[in-house]
Amino acid sequence: RMISEGTFDSIADHLLGLDLSINAIVHVSSQWLNSKLIRLKTLTLASNQIESFVEFDQIHFPSLELRNTSHNRID
Repeated sequence: RMISEGTFDSIADHLLGLDLSINAIVHVSSQWLNSKLIRLKTLTLASNQIESFVEFDQIHFPSLELRNTSHNRID
């Protein structure tokens, strides 16, 4: 599964925490994350099927305090 671009656009300015754990997510794209979730403090992507976080260096979260990416398929 992938998260479509624009999925969180309507609430992005107000979102402080986002828990996407246990959703069988395979890929996380920097396109839907960048510059939209500027107030996000916690991002949980644990227990999915993500194999790589290559694009994470291209994602800018100015307020992020905690990112949980445990229990994925990272090499």
